[in-house]
Amino acid sequence: MDDDNLFDEDDALDRIMYEEHAAEGQEKPGGPGCFAGVVIVAVQAVGAVYGVLQVVL
Repeated sequence: MDDDNLFDEDDALDRIMYEEHAAEGQEKPGGPGCFAGVVIVAVQAVGAVYGVLQVVL
């Protein structure tokens, strides 16, 4: 029996599990900076609509 394989004797399953494990730490963080960016864009959009309405009306 080959002791290099982690799961049974299937090299493909080992490769898939290795790639998934390696990719776990590379996810993009969606922390408070992301939320702040969305809030800023929303406020700018509301301000732009308000400004246009002030000129038109």
